[in-house]
Amino acid sequence: AEKIIAVAKDSSPNTTFINDDFLQHDFGTKKFDAICAKAFLHLFPKDDAYTVLNKIADLTQENGALFLATTIHDAPTEGYEEKQDYSESPIRYRKKWTEAELLEAFTHNWRIVEKNYNTERSKRWLALTLQKK
Repeated sequence: AEKIIAVAKDSSPNTTFINDDFLQHDFGTKKFDAICAKAFLHLFPKDDAYTVLNKIADLTQENGALFLATTIHDAPTEGYEEKQDYSESPIRYRKKWTEAELLEAFTHNWRIVEKNYNTERSKRWLALTLQKK
């Protein structure tokens, strides 16, 4: 994580980066205007992902924004698997969301402002721009 933070600091030198467990990190009373969660949600089991989304909602100002991007799949699955698109092929946890399942996760706290689709490394991605209700 430290190596990727060093790379990210090159392109965003004024950003504060935190290397910690998101669910355990104490942000105190801090509220954010916007949160970016790209390639993040699919690293959590579905139940924990809902906890992540609730924590993001708690950390976001009223009418604040969330940008979230994750891969979408034809069938929902989750579990440990080998990562196929890297040379070292590490085994890691992966939640595969369907689009309908993912959109349902945002019905309570968020309003969808924009949906974008793309393909990256042979995976279908859905990028959502959301506004906190």
